[in-house]
Amino acid sequence: MTASAHPENWTDPSSSPVSGNEQLFSASSQSSTPTTASPAPSEDEREERQDPPARRNPFDSICAIYKRTGRCPIGEKCMFKHVKEMDEPPPVEAESSKGLPPTTSPVVHTTPVQDTTPPEPPTPTPSTKPTPIRPPGIQEPARHFPPNTTRICRLWLQKRCFYGHNCRYSHPDLENDGPVPPTKPKIFDSKEEFMLSFTLHDHMRVQCSAGFDIQRLQTAFESSTLLISNISTRVRANHLKEVLGSFGLVEELYMPPSFLPGSVLKVTYSDAAEAQKAQNALNGQKMFDLTLTAKIAASGTMKTVANAIMKDTSVRVTWEAPAKQVYAGYSNGADAQHALEIARSNPLNGHYLKGSIYEGMPVVDMVNVHFRGVPLDVDKADMVRFVNPVDMMWTRPSYTDAEDAEKFIKKNLWARGAPESFEILPPPYRDGGMIKAWATYPTSAKAKEAAQNLDGRKPKCLGLTVIRAKHVHTISYSLTAEKFAQLMTAIDALQESRRASTDAIVVTRRNTGGAIVRLNADGQKELAHLKHQFETIVKGEVVRCDGKVVWDSFFSRPAGYGFLRRLEAGPPFVQIVIDETRCHIRVHGFSVHRARVVGLIINKVKELRAQKKLQIPLPGRLLGAALQSATLRALRDKHGLENSQIDLEKRAMFVSGDFTLFRTFREAVDEIKRGLPADKAYNGPTCPVCFGEPSSALELRCGHTWCRDCVAHYLRSSAERRSFPVKCLGKEGRCGIKIPIAVAKEVLSTPEVMSLVESAFLSHIQSRPKEYRFCPSPDCPQVYRATSQKAALQCPSCLTSICTRCGFEAHDGFQCADQVQDELFKKWVKEHDVKHCPTCNAAIERTEGCNHMTCTRCQTHICWQCLKTFEGGQGIYGHMREVHGTFGLGQIFE
Repeated sequence: MTASAHPENWTDPSSSPVSGNEQLFSASSQSSTPTTASPAPSEDEREERQDPPARRNPFDSICAIYKRTGRCPIGEKCMFKHVKEMDEPPPVEAESSKGLPPTTSPVVHTTPVQDTTPPEPPTPTPSTKPTPIRPPGIQEPARHFPPNTTRICRLWLQKRCFYGHNCRYSHPDLENDGPVPPTKPKIFDSKEEFMLSFTLHDHMRVQCSAGFDIQRLQTAFESSTLLISNISTRVRANHLKEVLGSFGLVEELYMPPSFLPGSVLKVTYSDAAEAQKAQNALNGQKMFDLTLTAKIAASGTMKTVANAIMKDTSVRVTWEAPAKQVYAGYSNGADAQHALEIARSNPLNGHYLKGSIYEGMPVVDMVNVHFRGVPLDVDKADMVRFVNPVDMMWTRPSYTDAEDAEKFIKKNLWARGAPESFEILPPPYRDGGMIKAWATYPTSAKAKEAAQNLDGRKPKCLGLTVIRAKHVHTISYSLTAEKFAQLMTAIDALQESRRASTDAIVVTRRNTGGAIVRLNADGQKELAHLKHQFETIVKGEVVRCDGKVVWDSFFSRPAGYGFLRRLEAGPPFVQIVIDETRCHIRVHGFSVHRARVVGLIINKVKELRAQKKLQIPLPGRLLGAALQSATLRALRDKHGLENSQIDLEKRAMFVSGDFTLFRTFREAVDEIKRGLPADKAYNGPTCPVCFGEPSSALELRCGHTWCRDCVAHYLRSSAERRSFPVKCLGKEGRCGIKIPIAVAKEVLSTPEVMSLVESAFLSHIQSRPKEYRFCPSPDCPQVYRATSQKAALQCPSCLTSICTRCGFEAHDGFQCADQVQDELFKKWVKEHDVKHCPTCNAAIERTEGCNHMTCTRCQTHICWQCLKTFEGGQGIYGHMREVHGTFGLGQIFE
């Protein structure tokens, strides 16, 4: 057999460690056929005859993924060879002369030299490692082991998975070569884990340690950025850096080139408390000849969700367009009302006329209607076609030159400083031909000053009609071309619905195809309502019922897809998006159409939930076998996980549906039970949930080993119970070691991990009612820190102003209503056996039972008689025996 050398592996003979005699043997030196010797070529001849290395064909390369793992997700469609490291052809240096370069010249025939001593094998070097030779055409058949998880492939259920044995999820129709060779359990050490940060509800940041124990919370109302001004030019930059660093960890520092008057230094700390500490120390502090001014960053702009910027630097200007008035006469009231309805719902040459029935002069006919805002170019024939009066009378135009009016308004707006932008809304003009314009200034003070300067003026160029200018709040959203194309119809519908109000939605197209949508309103409440409507269109409305996300795996199956597509095809402007990963449904579109679709989806889920719920016990080792059964998992995925829930604490499966479905699951569980191996002597570690030999084992620092599926179910149930921190259940629940977050990331999906963080956050807030409170707006998820002194905060989500002392909306000039002193509540507490939890202050009523009470809000164990607390309930019964002599059920007899 002749082996050809790889071009990148051959070496120069002068540098080869192989002896000269060994260089005379070819790759077929084992042959007994004698050959004729020829003089060896000189080195110069060898260099002349040497061919350059051939270019390597990329399609002849070995697939790196297959070589490393033995699997390739592309399978036979892969453009590279599927050869493992042991299957590669051997390098020529391992068995042939290492000095000969690859060449196509004739073979040099040599006669073997007889030597009584066996030749020493060449010493392998890093570039010439010997490789075993496998006869051509003979390869070991590929072995297929089951994946590391029993989770059924969703694409396989939909008959769309083409990965086969290479899929990371289970395919019940594939046969494997046996169980995966046993491996050591993966060990997680919570001591080596750092705290991880998560962002909740767009604004809040939480840091969790092992067990999802909340260690730090930064609310949306707290800022870690400090602005320092009025700095003396004599201050050295290095000295200032040292001073700022003494208050905490500085993450970002912007320092102007020189401390000239008006310059501002911006420093961002790692924590809001550090920024507050620095402000308290530096504000008002005299440094050389100047007194420092330090304040927490709170500018006129604030970042909100959906790539939006909130500002209070805009001015809305309204004035009458050049128009005339028409007095129209009708023979009866019905015709007059019909004309008014036409004028309200249809524009005439770009103006919505403002009409009203009047009595008095001038009298045109039996019923008279006064139309205001009629465009200058409208004549009698146009009015007859539009509202068809019997007769009409005209007034002179208020003014005729629209350009002069626009110049006057711009002149007065620019008098207090040039605005950043000025935009006049195009027709049609509402409210009898009222023109609206928007001016945006760099600061809120400039905008307020410009509005005061222009408001109420009656210039001659406008026919002595009044100009109105108001300082308003705005939010600007930047939308990509693709996003704007999807939402344009719903945005137009929202824009049309707000035309009659003072609120406005201004859409500015970009050259790139995208758009900037600006929301404008007079007050914060109006802007918050408009903001909620628009952001629901942009983000879509997650279908909820009673505050909980509505989901059923029915929607991930073909029947559910068809149901939602039929709803989507019904009313216009509605788009339904199914998120199987996060297990929710989003509905995009205008609010009226959206509400109808959401109601139909909720009714469908209620119909599914109304089915009967039957129980199948899973005692002993049957629970672990059921969790690991691929057949049962496929059956649950087919009929919906919500319809076949496994309760680890009750060790049972609950099936929702008719008796036929229950019998199907009952037979599957019976089949698993019959397949359980007989009890055998097993002295190894057992899973603290299923009490069996751990499958796909995970070992914690405490030494307890869990099944992968069992720890996943335990973490999911912890999110539902809101019991934190999550601890190991070893030693019959007495272990108490916190489960590292790395374990959750190993066995759960990202949405499931975020669900755990959300539950831990809610548990943390509810157990500290004296420290944190929720925003008083309904459905607003933001929280803030309560204070003993009266202060006002603005919520970044709903824009509500909050009093931090009483927890209600801000009430300037009024005292806080003290809810704790409510007389009816105090009377009820006196009449019942009610006490307050010493940890969270929740009211607890004891009706019967012993004196060992557990607060349902913060899980604190309390002695009811003296309100002493006991962590984990340990020692409480000994305390009641020794101190009180009773458990609350009568005298204790030893």
